[in-house]
Amino acid sequence: MGETKMLELPPGPDGEPRTREITRLEWVLEFVMLKVQEMIFNGRKTDQCGVILFGTEETENVVNEAHGGYEHVTEYLPIEQPNAQTMAKIKAIKPSTQIGDPIDGLIVAVETQDRHLKKKPTWTRKMALLTDGESPMEIEDWEETAKQMNDKEIQLSIVFVHIHTLLTVIYGASFVPVDEDDQFERLEPVKGIEICGFFLQENFRRDWAIGEVQYIWADPDSAREQVAFSSIVQAMAEKKAMAIARLVGRSDPKMGVLMPRSLENVDCFLWAQGPFADDIRRFTFRSLDRLITKSGEILKKHPHLPTEEQLNAMDAFVDAMDLMEADKDEEGNRIPWYNPVESYNPAVHRIKQALFHGAITADLSKNPLPPPHPELTKYFEPPRKLLKRARDTIETCKDVFKVKQAPPRTVRRARKDGHQAGEDDDELIDLGAPISRQETVPHPSGLSNETAKQLAETVEDSETEEESDAEVQVSPPKKHKPEPARLARTPSPPFAPQPALPTPARSPPAPSPPADAGRASGRIIGNTSPLEDFKANLKQGDIVSQAVRDLSAVIKEIVMKPFASRRHKEILECMKEMRKVALEEDEISTWNSFLRDLKGACLNETPNNKEFWAEIQKIGRPMSLISSKEAKKLGGKSDVTEGTAVDVSQLLINFKNVR
Repeated sequence: MGETKMLELPPGPDGEPRTREITRLEWVLEFVMLKVQEMIFNGRKTDQCGVILFGTEETENVVNEAHGGYEHVTEYLPIEQPNAQTMAKIKAIKPSTQIGDPIDGLIVAVETQDRHLKKKPTWTRKMALLTDGESPMEIEDWEETAKQMNDKEIQLSIVFVHIHTLLTVIYGASFVPVDEDDQFERLEPVKGIEICGFFLQENFRRDWAIGEVQYIWADPDSAREQVAFSSIVQAMAEKKAMAIARLVGRSDPKMGVLMPRSLENVDCFLWAQGPFADDIRRFTFRSLDRLITKSGEILKKHPHLPTEEQLNAMDAFVDAMDLMEADKDEEGNRIPWYNPVESYNPAVHRIKQALFHGAITADLSKNPLPPPHPELTKYFEPPRKLLKRARDTIETCKDVFKVKQAPPRTVRRARKDGHQAGEDDDELIDLGAPISRQETVPHPSGLSNETAKQLAETVEDSETEEESDAEVQVSPPKKHKPEPARLARTPSPPFAPQPALPTPARSPPAPSPPADAGRASGRIIGNTSPLEDFKANLKQGDIVSQAVRDLSAVIKEIVMKPFASRRHKEILECMKEMRKVALEEDEISTWNSFLRDLKGACLNETPNNKEFWAEIQKIGRPMSLISSKEAKKLGGKSDVTEGTAVDVSQLLINFKNVR
């Protein structure tokens, strides 16, 4: 159990592979702690567990004390309701140098459990034997041991190191806040089930069921109750009916539904909590295939309705993303890639993992929270082959739906009055509109317009601050006719003491629009940071083809510009990453065409860049064409033979033939 093994973890933020070294014992203890953690979260007093270790240095068990033998078997944790300390003690188990017999440990566990449950004959008895399968076993008494376990109705599970377990999630309850003054006396409910009414099964939607489903059956010791209970179950099943029922158990009363079920040798109900009217959100949406005018006319063709071509394109896109046959079993048969039973809520489990890790860890700085279990994250990324299969349908959808990149959002400058300056300013104020006597606009300083005008004439020759935006300065009205408003810069206050006119605060500088990183129109890779753009777009998974094409165009543009030698090292890194992605993502033809085109540009065009091509030649084979031999290893295809792609110098010789 002390031997180590390497576990593959989900890739890091930049796609780098990650592994974790763990001993077999630590791997087994993770399984045990997950099972114990489930019991703690359930919080049931009848969920109890104990731990028996075999192969320990010492011997401490009830069978040894009574009859001797059964050496190196220890009752590590007595049977009781688990808590956080139980988790800490399990985590503290270390491997030993002794070899223990799993059968001895099993016999001790049976005897220990039997003594503990002697006065609890109705309790369910479960037992799990965890081993790496390499410990020697004495099977002489195995049949007798198996007979005793069958007589005591013990459910035995044998778990090896590499076997994982499935977990369940318990949903919490909802609470309604009540003020202290509004508290009322609590009604004591009577335990049981009260049927409030019946309805047809077809009227119940599956998504209305809340929480876990429970089985409800009659008293096994009362034949009379069983007959009565079975009669109503069969009657409801015959009528295809369900019942609305009020259930009172250990917790507060709950409203739910009862569905009849006839299992082997027993009739029972399935009970699930149901929603109230406030819990259901009803949204109505317009039809996607027809429009109705105000006059009642039904339109089948309209710019807002999809065409037949668009419907077919979307159907093909959806079919290409089908997960039901996206994986293969060991025999090569197609199987579903996604299994809802094995898909857990990562947020819930991560919170619980953090709580228990903090409870059993003394120093979080030295032992931080480990990454999520791979079983929780394995469905985060869809299979690459599926994404590759959907590329063509995605491009078709872009074409038929005329999908275009949204224009960059314009950042508007803030004016002094708090309004965002933009294209709609002309709609807010008409500068050419006449202003009557009653509509005279006061000066922003608070002074009268006449006083403000005199002050402006006084400081007309003084220097003024440069303001980012012009303000509206309205002249006082003349007697003969109103005069339209005029734009004028607000003068700065004079340097002479003017207590009524403090210097106004300058407006904050307007934020500059975001840079486009040298990205040409329609491209997703820019000329400023091409490698960073390339890696960022690859994380999206469904635009690999465009990313490779755009990067090839950007590389050629940079290489053929003046002073390109300053970026030779950067471009070589881009080409290295591009070749790797092209090989892995079946973009081999794009890479080979790009390399041939780049060679022609570097050697034959004017101006050229023979120096850069010489640097590629120095790298040799790792930067050459992708051959059919290379492509075949990853399931791709290439029209270049291995001999042609031996190195870049060979590419120079056979350039005309290959092209």
